[in-house]
Amino acid sequence: MKKAQKTTALGQEIIASLKEGLEHAQGKIELRSSTVTLPDEPPKMSKKAIKEIRKQLNISQAVLARLLGVSASVVRAWEQGQSKPNGSASRLLQIAAARPKAFMMMVSILGRKEEKAYYRGIEDLFAQHTP
Repeated sequence: MKKAQKTTALGQEIIASLKEGLEHAQGKIELRSSTVTLPDEPPKMSKKAIKEIRKQLNISQAVLARLLGVSASVVRAWEQGQSKPNGSASRLLQIAAARPKAFMMMVSILGRKEEKAYYRGIEDLFAQHTP
């Protein structure tokens, strides 16, 4: 006699997804989809550009590091040309260069532990800084 196997919730989801994929491949159902316009790759940042962005923000290497979620030694290495920022850091630096005030406001709000401050100010922030 075979023992009945119990299917977990995850197992049930996987089976349902596989059935849905098969039905789509057979032309029986149409799956929901959306189109997203992706931005270009973040720009490569030179050591001079990084230093100029930091000076434009009027902050130290340590403060920029904290805002970007990296160490001060990483920012120092970028500014000395010993290494380059990764994609996400480059994107944040690009935003900081294009909209310094909005960048500072966003990282200040999002970096707080108190969610109330975030929810209270986020709508005003977008209203003020949406082009």
